[in-house]
Amino acid sequence: MRFLLVFHSDKAAQWRFLDSAALPMAVPDRAALPGILNACPAQTLAWLLGRYAFAAAQDPEAAQILVYALEADAPYIAAGDDYLGPWLEMFMAEHQPCGYIALRQARDAVAAPALAEIWALAAEPLRSDQPGCQQTLGLIRGQAAAAETAVDTATRSPEPAKADPASERPAAMPIET
Repeated sequence: MRFLLVFHSDKAAQWRFLDSAALPMAVPDRAALPGILNACPAQTLAWLLGRYAFAAAQDPEAAQILVYALEADAPYIAAGDDYLGPWLEMFMAEHQPCGYIALRQARDAVAAPALAEIWALAAEPLRSDQPGCQQTLGLIRGQAAAAETAVDTATRSPEPAKADPASERPAAMPIET
């Protein structure tokens, strides 16, 4: 089966759509769409202009994505760089959605245990006794010393050039005639 998924992007202030034929896996039915969309982050990021998690929605009021059925042999609908807003609005006026998909921010969809270790590391300040911290401090000190030397060299006034005694000849005297 093929579906046209329609979403209004507040970021782009326009209707955006995705033909399910563009997804890397076949869509067996409408109920499989949220799972397939969750498994295709590259396509959904480009389409929605943001990272989201997908869930089935029964209530049209709670849904942000409208699902329209397409004929299996219908030509592929690709937006590319073209703005197809007027065509899409006419399509939506002539057809009724066959389903809805709800969006959640991706950070709400990520399991808390997966982030627990990251939050623990972020909450703990750097400790100077750790080898990684010692190495970083050594690099910073080395770069600071090199930068100081470069600044001192650049701001130091140049010493006057010493004259070569062989090149010091008395100026030639004009000959009077």
